Amino acid sequence: MRRTNRLASLATLILAGAAAPLHATLLTIAQPGAAYTSSTNLLPVTAAELANVSSVTDGIFTATFSELLQVATVPDNWFSWGSPPAVENATPRVLISPGTTSTLLTITFSQPVTLFGLEAMPDGFGPEPMTENFYNGANNIGSIQLTPDGSAGALLFAASSTIPITSIDITTTANPLENGTDFAVAELRYALVAPEPNTWIALAAGLGIIGWSRRRKLG
Repeated sequence: MRRTNRLASLATLILAGAAAPLHATLLTIAQPGAAYTSSTNLLPVTAAELANVSSVTDGIFTATFSELLQVATVPDNWFSWGSPPAVENATPRVLISPGTTSTLLTITFSQPVTLFGLEAMPDGFGPEPMTENFYNGANNIGSIQLTPDGSAGALLFAASSTIPITSIDITTTANPLENGTDFAVAELRYALVAPEPNTWIALAAGLGIIGWSRRRKLG
Protein backbone atom coordinates (compact mmCIF):
# COMPACT_ATOMS: atom_id res chain seq x y z
CA MET A 1 0.00 0.00 0.00
CA ARG A 2 2.78 2.44 0.85
CA ARG A 3 4.52 1.67 -2.46
CA THR A 4 1.30 2.24 -4.42
CA ASN A 5 0.65 5.55 -2.68
CA ARG A 6 4.20 6.71 -3.44
CA LEU A 7 3.83 5.86 -7.13
CA ALA A 8 0.48 7.61 -7.26
CA SER A 9 1.84 10.74 -5.61
CA LEU A 10 4.85 11.02 -7.91
CA ALA A 11 2.74 10.33 -10.98
CA THR A 12 0.32 13.06 -9.90
CA LEU A 13 3.18 15.48 -9.22
CA ILE A 14 4.65 15.01 -12.69
CA LEU A 15 1.28 15.15 -14.39
CA ALA A 16 0.58 18.41 -12.57
CA GLY A 17 3.54 19.93 -14.39
CA ALA A 18 2.44 18.66 -17.79
CA ALA A 19 1.21 22.13 -18.73
CA ALA A 20 4.86 23.15 -19.07
CA PRO A 21 6.40 22.85 -22.57
CA LEU A 22 7.36 19.25 -23.36
CA HIS A 23 10.90 20.31 -24.29
CA ALA A 24 11.50 21.96 -20.91
CA THR A 25 14.29 20.50 -18.80
CA LEU A 26 12.81 21.58 -15.46
CA LEU A 27 9.30 21.26 -14.12
CA THR A 28 9.00 23.70 -11.25
CA ILE A 29 6.94 22.90 -8.16
CA ALA A 30 5.17 25.90 -6.67
CA GLN A 31 4.13 24.60 -3.25
CA PRO A 32 5.08 21.67 -0.99
CA GLY A 33 1.84 19.75 -1.36
CA ALA A 34 1.22 16.09 -0.54
CA ALA A 35 2.40 14.85 -3.94
CA TYR A 36 5.74 16.62 -3.50
CA THR A 37 6.41 15.61 0.11
CA SER A 38 5.34 11.97 -0.34
CA SER A 39 7.52 11.58 -3.44
CA THR A 40 10.71 12.99 -1.93
CA ASN A 41 13.06 12.29 0.97
CA LEU A 42 13.68 14.95 3.63
CA LEU A 43 17.27 15.65 4.72
CA PRO A 44 17.09 16.01 8.52
CA VAL A 45 18.85 18.83 10.37
CA THR A 46 20.05 17.03 13.50
CA ALA A 47 22.97 19.17 14.69
CA ALA A 48 22.75 21.17 17.92
CA GLU A 49 21.21 24.63 17.92
CA LEU A 50 23.64 27.29 16.61
CA ALA A 51 26.15 24.64 15.48
CA ASN A 52 27.93 25.18 12.16
CA VAL A 53 27.54 22.38 9.62
CA SER A 54 29.16 21.62 6.28
CA SER A 55 26.54 19.13 5.10
CA VAL A 56 23.31 17.30 5.89
CA THR A 57 22.58 13.63 5.24
CA ASP A 58 20.02 10.91 5.78
CA GLY A 59 22.65 8.19 5.53
CA ILE A 60 21.87 7.53 1.87
CA PHE A 61 22.26 10.92 0.26
CA THR A 62 24.41 13.88 1.34
CA ALA A 63 24.16 17.55 0.41
CA THR A 64 27.45 19.43 0.99
CA PHE A 65 27.61 23.21 1.37
CA SER A 66 30.24 25.55 -0.07
CA GLU A 67 30.25 27.47 3.24
CA LEU A 68 29.46 26.50 6.81
CA LEU A 69 25.80 27.07 7.64
CA GLN A 70 24.48 27.75 11.13
CA VAL A 71 21.63 25.70 12.53
CA ALA A 72 18.70 27.58 14.04
CA THR A 73 15.07 26.98 14.89
CA VAL A 74 12.13 29.29 14.14
CA PRO A 75 11.26 31.36 16.13
CA ASP A 76 14.08 30.86 18.69
CA ASN A 77 17.11 31.94 16.66
CA TRP A 78 15.49 32.84 13.34
CA PHE A 79 12.61 35.26 13.68
CA SER A 80 9.98 33.87 11.29
CA TRP A 81 9.42 31.65 8.28
CA GLY A 82 6.05 31.35 6.57
CA SER A 83 2.78 29.44 6.66
CA PRO A 84 1.36 26.47 4.74
CA PRO A 85 0.55 25.99 1.92
CA ALA A 86 3.47 28.18 0.82
CA VAL A 87 5.82 26.19 3.08
CA GLU A 88 5.63 22.85 4.89
CA ASN A 89 5.95 24.10 8.44
CA ALA A 90 5.83 27.52 10.10
CA THR A 91 8.55 26.63 12.64
CA PRO A 92 11.23 24.58 10.85
CA ARG A 93 14.88 24.09 11.69
CA VAL A 94 16.79 26.28 9.27
CA LEU A 95 20.35 26.64 7.97
CA ILE A 96 21.67 30.21 7.86
CA SER A 97 24.27 31.38 5.34
CA PRO A 98 27.14 33.59 6.64
CA GLY A 99 26.26 36.48 4.31
CA THR A 100 29.69 38.06 4.78
CA THR A 101 31.98 36.66 2.06
CA SER A 102 29.54 35.84 -0.70
CA THR A 103 25.91 36.08 -1.78
CA LEU A 104 26.32 32.63 -3.36
CA LEU A 105 25.75 29.25 -1.72
CA THR A 106 26.54 26.08 -3.68
CA ILE A 107 25.10 22.72 -2.61
CA THR A 108 26.78 19.65 -4.11
CA PHE A 109 25.10 16.23 -4.11
CA SER A 110 26.71 12.89 -3.28
CA GLN A 111 24.80 11.31 -6.17
CA PRO A 112 22.62 12.68 -8.97
CA VAL A 113 18.95 13.39 -8.35
CA THR A 114 15.96 13.97 -10.58
CA LEU A 115 14.17 16.27 -8.14
CA PHE A 116 15.48 18.71 -5.56
CA GLY A 117 13.81 21.40 -3.50
CA LEU A 118 14.28 23.65 -0.53
CA GLU A 119 12.55 26.58 1.13
CA ALA A 120 14.39 29.89 1.41
CA MET A 121 14.00 33.42 2.70
CA PRO A 122 16.28 36.46 3.19
CA ASP A 123 17.33 37.80 6.57
CA GLY A 124 16.19 41.36 5.83
CA PHE A 125 12.57 42.28 6.61
CA GLY A 126 11.37 42.80 3.08
CA PRO A 127 11.27 41.22 -0.38
CA GLU A 128 14.57 40.19 -1.95
CA PRO A 129 15.06 38.44 -5.30
CA MET A 130 16.62 34.98 -5.01
CA THR A 131 17.69 32.59 -7.77
CA GLU A 132 18.27 28.84 -7.58
CA ASN A 133 20.33 27.40 -10.45
CA PHE A 134 20.34 23.67 -11.24
CA TYR A 135 23.44 21.98 -12.68
CA ASN A 136 24.46 18.75 -14.34
CA GLY A 137 28.21 18.90 -13.87
CA ALA A 138 29.24 22.35 -15.10
CA ASN A 139 26.13 22.76 -17.27
CA ASN A 140 23.32 25.01 -16.04
CA ILE A 141 20.12 23.12 -16.88
CA GLY A 142 17.67 25.72 -15.59
CA SER A 143 16.80 28.11 -12.80
CA ILE A 144 14.02 29.33 -10.52
CA GLN A 145 13.70 33.05 -9.72
CA LEU A 146 11.41 34.11 -6.87
CA THR A 147 11.13 37.03 -4.44
CA PRO A 148 10.58 35.73 -0.90
CA ASP A 149 9.94 38.21 1.89
CA GLY A 150 11.97 38.26 5.11
CA SER A 151 8.78 39.09 7.01
CA ALA A 152 7.39 35.54 7.24
CA GLY A 153 7.46 35.06 3.47
CA ALA A 154 9.64 32.00 2.78
CA LEU A 155 9.00 30.27 -0.57
CA LEU A 156 9.67 26.87 -2.11
CA PHE A 157 12.42 26.56 -4.73
CA ALA A 158 11.92 23.07 -6.19
CA ALA A 159 11.96 21.35 -9.57
CA SER A 160 12.17 17.96 -11.23
CA SER A 161 14.48 17.49 -14.19
CA THR A 162 14.71 15.19 -17.18
CA ILE A 163 18.50 15.56 -16.86
CA PRO A 164 20.18 14.39 -13.61
CA ILE A 165 20.94 17.21 -11.17
CA THR A 166 24.37 17.08 -9.51
CA SER A 167 24.40 20.44 -7.69
CA ILE A 168 22.52 23.69 -7.23
CA ASP A 169 23.45 27.18 -6.18
CA ILE A 170 21.46 30.00 -4.61
CA THR A 171 22.12 33.69 -5.09
CA THR A 172 20.40 36.65 -3.50
CA THR A 173 20.27 40.38 -4.11
CA ALA A 174 20.16 42.41 -0.91
CA ASN A 175 17.40 44.93 -0.41
CA PRO A 176 19.13 48.35 -0.43
CA LEU A 177 17.20 49.29 2.72
CA GLU A 178 18.63 46.29 4.60
CA ASN A 179 22.14 45.40 5.73
CA GLY A 180 23.78 42.13 4.77
CA THR A 181 23.01 39.40 2.28
CA ASP A 182 22.53 36.39 4.52
CA PHE A 183 19.55 34.10 4.09
CA ALA A 184 18.23 30.80 5.41
CA VAL A 185 17.15 27.55 3.81
CA ALA A 186 15.03 24.74 5.21
CA GLU A 187 13.24 21.49 4.33
CA LEU A 188 15.81 20.18 1.83
CA ARG A 189 14.20 17.38 -0.18
CA TYR A 190 15.35 15.10 -3.00
CA ALA A 191 14.34 12.15 -5.19
CA LEU A 192 17.06 9.84 -6.48
CA VAL A 193 15.08 8.02 -9.15
CA ALA A 194 12.19 9.28 -11.24
CA PRO A 195 11.38 7.78 -14.67
CA GLU A 196 10.82 10.03 -17.67
CA PRO A 197 7.38 11.75 -17.63
CA ASN A 198 6.10 9.59 -20.52
CA THR A 199 7.08 6.48 -18.56
CA TRP A 200 5.15 7.70 -15.53
CA ILE A 201 2.10 8.44 -17.67
CA ALA A 202 2.18 4.93 -19.14
CA LEU A 203 2.80 3.37 -15.73
CA ALA A 204 0.05 5.41 -14.10
CA ALA A 205 -2.41 4.46 -16.84
CA GLY A 206 -1.46 0.79 -16.55
CA LEU A 207 -1.99 0.75 -12.80
CA GLY A 208 -5.17 2.79 -12.92
CA ILE A 209 -3.42 5.49 -10.89
CA ILE A 210 -4.46 8.41 -13.10
CA GLY A 211 -8.16 7.89 -12.50
CA TRP A 212 -7.57 7.12 -8.81
CA SER A 213 -5.50 10.26 -8.26
CA ARG A 214 -8.17 12.43 -9.86
CA ARG A 215 -10.62 11.28 -7.24
CA ARG A 216 -8.22 11.92 -4.41
CA LYS A 217 -7.53 15.49 -3.37
CA LEU A 218 -3.80 16.19 -3.09
CA GLY A 219 -2.43 19.35 -1.42
